[in-house]
Amino acid sequence: MALAVKPKQVAGLAYLEPDKDTVMRDEDTDESYTYAPTSSSDIEAPLSAPHMTAMLEVTGPAISSFPLSVRAILDNGCPSTVISDELVSKLGLRRFPLAKSEDNLTSLTDSPLICTEYIRLEATVGKGAWRSKVFRAKVNVGLPVPLLLGIPFLLAEHLVLDIEANTATDKRTGFDIVHPRRSPNPAPTPSAHTPPSNPPKKRGAEQ
Repeated sequence: MALAVKPKQVAGLAYLEPDKDTVMRDEDTDESYTYAPTSSSDIEAPLSAPHMTAMLEVTGPAISSFPLSVRAILDNGCPSTVISDELVSKLGLRRFPLAKSEDNLTSLTDSPLICTEYIRLEATVGKGAWRSKVFRAKVNVGLPVPLLLGIPFLLAEHLVLDIEANTATDKRTGFDIVHPRRSPNPAPTPSAHTPPSNPPKKRGAEQ
């Protein structure tokens, strides 16, 4: 009896090396130019554009000092959150066996992205100004980036991506994890105080 094979889910891993300026080459003139986002409607869309990324702070049992800063890709086209095996080892995170049904990723070239383990992690942005929930990420050996935050992470954290503005905003707080310095300060936590005592009863009230 032949069993139906569950189709692989495509993870958008056409990786573009990050750079201060993304330089393109015009196929017609063979001249290079620097991509700069513009709202002008008469400019053609570029052939390539940099990924949307955010600087996250992460830590683990192997980190004895300050958290590590890692540049994570925000990808609303990837059906999973994926972390590199190298970063997992550097943080000393506990690994859990991944269900075979979840080893279901492939690249745009149909090459399988083999994942047999997953980890649990939480991250902060802006030195703790924003904090994620604990999330799970599939571990992949050879992943070209430290951390790829896919649809599950974006959904859980209520993040809205605006490609034109290059922002990833938490709908609940207005905090932009791509530009934490521009984001509003988190609401202050109410300080604990002793409730006032009951006022003394007036004479004549007890009758």
